[in-house]
Amino acid sequence: MRDELQIRVAFQPRRAGWIDSREVSLIVNGRALLELTGGGDLGGLSPAELPPSDHLLGRPNEHLALAGRSALLICPECGDLGCGAVLARIEVGPDVVTWTDLVHGNTLEPDHGPIACRFTFDRDAYERDLKRAAELTRLR
Repeated sequence: MRDELQIRVAFQPRRAGWIDSREVSLIVNGRALLELTGGGDLGGLSPAELPPSDHLLGRPNEHLALAGRSALLICPECGDLGCGAVLARIEVGPDVVTWTDLVHGNTLEPDHGPIACRFTFDRDAYERDLKRAAELTRLR
C-alpha cells in the first residue's frame, strides 16, 4: 500500500521576517509530518521549494540540504538548518517516490537523531500534488 501526500499552503504570522510568509505543510496519510516525525517546534517549507524547484524530487536546494538529504521541516523563525530540521533522502523511481533515512539534524550534527519512518508515494500523484500546490501559490 502506498502512502498519500497532501500539501497545504497557509500564511503564518511567525514568518513575518521572511520574504514570503506562506508555509508549505506536508501531510502524510492524513497526519501532519510534524506530528509523525516528532518535529517539535519546526515548521514547513517555503513555496520556493515547490516546482519548478526539484527540492522535493530528490535534488535538494543547496541551502536546505545536509548529507544528501532534503529538509522537509525547518526552523519557522529563520529557515536556517543550523536551528534544526527534519530531513530525508528522496528517491524518485519510475513509479514511486520514496522518503527514506529520515533524521532530525542541523548543520553541526546532520544525523542528530534517526526517525523510524519511511514513506512511499505513487509518483504520478506525488508530482501532480506538487505542481497543483505550486500553481496555487502563484495565484495568491
